[in-house]
Amino acid sequence: MSHLLLKWSVYGTHVVVVLVSCSEIVNGSTNQEMEPDTKLTASPAAAASPKRVRPSDVCAVLPVNELQRIRNETRILTDSEIEAIAAQKEADAENLRMHAKARKQHMMERAAEAAKRAPKSEIETLFDQENDAIRKRAAVLKDQAHDSVKLMKTLGARAAAFTIRDEQIKRKKKIEEDHDKHNDQINLMMELDRLEGLKRQEDIADEKKLKRMHVL
Repeated sequence: MSHLLLKWSVYGTHVVVVLVSCSEIVNGSTNQEMEPDTKLTASPAAAASPKRVRPSDVCAVLPVNELQRIRNETRILTDSEIEAIAAQKEADAENLRMHAKARKQHMMERAAEAAKRAPKSEIETLFDQENDAIRKRAAVLKDQAHDSVKLMKTLGARAAAFTIRDEQIKRKKKIEEDHDKHNDQINLMMELDRLEGLKRQEDIADEKKLKRMHVL
């Protein structure tokens, strides 16, 4: 069985593609392009075949860009070209993912806005009222807790003031006690000095009295 290959001829902006067997290429010309008046010689295998080949079975008209696409797809790529194509495909896929993500985010935002504008159901209204009541109670409890903290701080300050006052009173009392004790000691010493003075005066008077008696 003969393998068929493509031959083409350029006519302006179109290309005539002709199916040619391998045996014909071996026996004839090996050029890819053939002149418009080139006639194909049937291969021995084709001549031996009883089936008659119609021109439409071996000939087709293609645009030049389509032929270029076929050439590009059938060309053997280098490693760098394969890597570049893979990188480009990955970049295109990433762009598509980013675009899809942005579109999804935009649709979600639009859905949220539409949900806000839509009239609320009775259950949603009840939930909103309950949430408002909870927030109000929380605000009241917060204010009460704040007042309690302020009261505790005030009481703590007062207790500290009372403690300081008690310490001052105790210190003052001790100072007064020490002062009184010191005064008592001074008074006692003065009294002892006075008594000693009186005793000396009495002794002197007695001594004088004895002397007068001896004189007499």
